[in-house]
Amino acid sequence: MVIDGSEPLRSEDYEALHLIPDEIPKIAVINKSDLPSALKENELSKLETEYCNVSALTGEGLDLLQKLVCKKFPMFKAKPTGELITNVRQADAILRAKDSIKAAITSLTEFVTPDAVLTDVEVAAAAIGEVTGKTMREDIISRIFERFCVGK
Repeated sequence: MVIDGSEPLRSEDYEALHLIPDEIPKIAVINKSDLPSALKENELSKLETEYCNVSALTGEGLDLLQKLVCKKFPMFKAKPTGELITNVRQADAILRAKDSIKAAITSLTEFVTPDAVLTDVEVAAAAIGEVTGKTMREDIISRIFERFCVGK
């Protein structure tokens, strides 16, 4: 859980942390360590979990956060190579992309025409673009259509 360290803790901060089930490992990340802290040590001890101070602006403390994450989540042996999914909209887009890719693979194995397969691929690419901010360019789509000799 990320907490703004430049502001005093609110009851909502404690409530949010205590809403996380006990069986789930927790780390309180106190952000904005580059600013004067509004938090006292006794307030932080009331969080009843490990915490670390970081600055998203400068990167200070991220090494300690990484160590805490590795300690709390030891099953992750390799360093992550991608980005985190941070909201429901992104998770939904990834699931839509997955479903469209599955549909495209099924269509290929059932010898569906390439233009029908491409429709599923385009839907998947658009969904992935919602997460990455990158979209498939129209010229690439045109080349794919030309390669399969199908009309738009």
